[in-house]
Amino acid sequence: MDLSRVDPLVRCGAWKKVRAKKLMPSLGSGSIRFRRAVPPFKKVGVTTRMIGVDEKWICLEHKIVSGDTVYSVAILKAAFLNTGGRILVSELLSILVHEGEPPPMTEALGRIRDADDAVIEIASA
Repeated sequence: MDLSRVDPLVRCGAWKKVRAKKLMPSLGSGSIRFRRAVPPFKKVGVTTRMIGVDEKWICLEHKIVSGDTVYSVAILKAAFLNTGGRILVSELLSILVHEGEPPPMTEALGRIRDADDAVIEIASA
């Protein structure tokens, strides 16, 4: 799944723009649901789509699929970093010359973000 986050950037030409600005993608957190076992040597694909953004995070959905069968679904929270730390999503979109509105952060994605914050709070205690 790591490559499936970078591959769309390379395919659409965004990777060169991101690297020209010395940005690197970084995974903040992820949650995965394994729905069924992938049989040995089964040919599968990984689909990736952006499902929501706020000013700090880009939420992605990865699915491992074969035909109509979904083997797993992962929801990931990612950002882009430069030498100063995480950049705002609005800055990233301007670098990529993104037209249109990205998908908004849904209530369900907000709950995932809140759960991530709770993990950080517990780990810091």
